[in-house]
Amino acid sequence: MENPVSRLRSLIRRPTIKPTKMSAFLAMALTFAIAMCYRLQPGQFGYTLDEFDSYFHYYCTNIVVTNISTKGFGGLFSFFSVIDTHFWYPVGYDMAATTFAGFYYTTAFLYLFLTRVLGVSISLFDYTVIQPVYFGALIIIPVFLLGRKIRGTGTGLAAALFTILTPGFIYRSSLGWFKHEPLALFLGVWALYLGLVAFEAPTNKKMWIYSVVAGLVLGYTNVCWGGGEYFNGLLGLLFLVVPLLTTVDYKKSYSGFIILFVNIIVGTAFPNPGIDWYRNAANLVFALGVLGGLFITYTGKRLPDRNKLIGKWGTLIGMGVLAVIVFLLLPTGISARYLSVIDPFYREVGPNAAIVSSVAEHQSTSGIELLYYYSIVLILALFGTYLLIKRKTPGAILAVLAFLSSLYVASSFARLQVYLSIFAGVAAGFVFSELSSRYIGMKQDPKRKAPDATIGPRKAIFASAMIFLILFAAIEVWQPVTVRPLQIESSGTILPEDVPDWQQALTWISTNTPPNAKIISWWDYGYWITVMGNRTTFTDNGTLNTTRIAQIGDMYMSNTTTALQIAEQIGGDYIVVFTTGRNLGNGYDVIGRVYSLGGDEGKFDQMALIADSAFHNVNLTSFLDPITDMPNYQFWNSTLIGELLPYTFDGYGQFDPTTGQLNTIEPNYDTTAGTSVIQLPLYTYNITFPANAHPFELVFKSAGTPDTNGYFAQVLIYKINP
Repeated sequence: MENPVSRLRSLIRRPTIKPTKMSAFLAMALTFAIAMCYRLQPGQFGYTLDEFDSYFHYYCTNIVVTNISTKGFGGLFSFFSVIDTHFWYPVGYDMAATTFAGFYYTTAFLYLFLTRVLGVSISLFDYTVIQPVYFGALIIIPVFLLGRKIRGTGTGLAAALFTILTPGFIYRSSLGWFKHEPLALFLGVWALYLGLVAFEAPTNKKMWIYSVVAGLVLGYTNVCWGGGEYFNGLLGLLFLVVPLLTTVDYKKSYSGFIILFVNIIVGTAFPNPGIDWYRNAANLVFALGVLGGLFITYTGKRLPDRNKLIGKWGTLIGMGVLAVIVFLLLPTGISARYLSVIDPFYREVGPNAAIVSSVAEHQSTSGIELLYYYSIVLILALFGTYLLIKRKTPGAILAVLAFLSSLYVASSFARLQVYLSIFAGVAAGFVFSELSSRYIGMKQDPKRKAPDATIGPRKAIFASAMIFLILFAAIEVWQPVTVRPLQIESSGTILPEDVPDWQQALTWISTNTPPNAKIISWWDYGYWITVMGNRTTFTDNGTLNTTRIAQIGDMYMSNTTTALQIAEQIGGDYIVVFTTGRNLGNGYDVIGRVYSLGGDEGKFDQMALIADSAFHNVNLTSFLDPITDMPNYQFWNSTLIGELLPYTFDGYGQFDPTTGQLNTIEPNYDTTAGTSVIQLPLYTYNITFPANAHPFELVFKSAGTPDTNGYFAQVLIYKINP
């Protein structure tokens, strides 16, 4: 009789996992751990939200969570009726029309699931600080799948690793970066992968399933972030270029129409993008790409072989002409920001050029900068473009289109380096996998009938070179990007240290000003003041009303009499200025403009340019020393910002370059001094409008404590006191 234990063993089979799959799983787990460790680095300086926009996004998410928590299902859509006049007073923020609510709802549901279902005890604020780290790490899953679809598991693993290491994406998915990109890019890469699978689906059933899912994910990507439009355009190019370079059947284009249609349904279901989503430029590119691919496929099937090439390219030219006509005749709603991406010169001549160019992340990036920050990844990706083109598979064509387009937009618009991180990672991962298989792949040994695992000189040299180049970039370039304080921890300066002045100022505002107080500041600080200071502001980082920004710029650049009139016309109660500098320890300061520290003494150029673009009444050159580009006597004596900043300009100090000794102070820069002296503009700390002064009185100033090198920052708050 058979032993019962033996019978039980025969019924239960131990699951087996192939070594290759286990290796891939362990490699992905290690990549995820590396991604998390890199993105948690800013936590050593403090645990809070980063940058400025993150605070506004937290504020919006809190509205959604509060409505659902207090009203249940009835509060699910309350967010869409909110017009919040704490921002952009008195008009306010129309939340439905001006925000991408999908981002807030996704975060709210995840937070409520975590706290209500799983019972995790964490505040919403603390959760929003950590969420971007997880999405920044989880992107390895769709990137791996996309890379594996292009060439295989090795490409997927390498692509995932390169994506999470490169600066463009690391910086914008680290601790505290509660902005759209981490979630939207995670969804966008999924949409690309699903779209590619739908394009290559072997059956109609699979094509329909993957197309619908891809459309849902793509549409929701655009509900979470305006930058999701990039993926629409990329898929449109895929459906256009693949039929041009290869032979495909009609159903490839059908899948494109399905993805486009579902994506439009999802987008129009939310107030933003809204009902006009169907005629958005990105969807028109997608539609024209799919339609062009269909015509090219038709041409390729109908014409004889000798005429196919001419016919396809002729069709492409015809579609190009049609696209130009469509974009000229139809209002596509392309914003100045997007036009600046497409045409980098537009930011210099467009109607909102002054605003666009005043934002650091809107600046272009040089090739040298990209080569430095992306290092071996960019070099491999450039080489990979050539190898991918030769393959002519849909996945390879998509990788080439994605890399080249992301390289262009990253060069044009610094913020969009996030795309380059992903698609340079994919292209570099392909080359890394290809070279690895050629140089260190274990070929079959016919005598032993097993892989040849011997390590020869070629394998050793290749492996050593790759390890060195990747580790060098990781240690010297990529990792230092993450070792930085969060913006509010450093008071928005470039100083890599704790600078508590803005936190002191926001605490004072929230506890020492009336609840209905309205505060004027340069737009950079609007979100901080409204969310953390809990007071009403007139401008913020959303830059929704360029006329209002110009009006405040005009106020800062006007004399005190005119500035008071503008401040009263706006309806402000307090005015905030932020200064940075360096205390030399000899009774003199040097303003932060000299060191690009980030204070308002370095931002008045933008104030003047933006004001002049709207009112044509501010001549920036009249406030600058033509030789040093430093503020001159007229700036300090006849502008509000000059008088609110706590300095008296004493002249240009001449220092001995050897001893550092101050020799003399001259009223102007000495052009004849040559290299025999070092000349710096010197200032004495002085408050022009102290307590009880008119028409402005100082009511608060932060500590402004210099660090060991003398660098300091200080927030000053003046009450309007006519």
